[in-house]
Amino acid sequence: MRKNYEPETKKQIVRLHLEQGRTIKSLSEEYGVSTASVSNWVNQFRKECQNNSQAKEEYDSMQEILKLRKELAEARKENEFLKNENQQADYGIFCEGDRLEAYRFIQSYHEIFGTRWLLRKFNICP
Repeated sequence: MRKNYEPETKKQIVRLHLEQGRTIKSLSEEYGVSTASVSNWVNQFRKECQNNSQAKEEYDSMQEILKLRKELAEARKENEFLKNENQQADYGIFCEGDRLEAYRFIQSYHEIFGTRWLLRKFNICP
């Protein structure tokens, strides 16, 4: 059976996707909406932005907010990494470039920072 959603609900779901970077799948599970519907709503909003300057401004602000959130998350991760760097200074991991110590650090902190992020920090190819 087909369910109709209020325009406010649709807009809220689109906003969560575009502004907060939430995945379509997570939104569909949370709101009980099919992934196809959410995807269609996002595409409709993007098409509306081409014709409506107010919608375009709103879309641009959503994209800017998403970009700033990602930058803030990266800065927080970098800050936490630097705190751990100071705690791990005894090992000489950051000064000497000892790969074994770098691998041990990655093994210890991969859940906090993510393996790929740490590999980039140490200039190690995955």
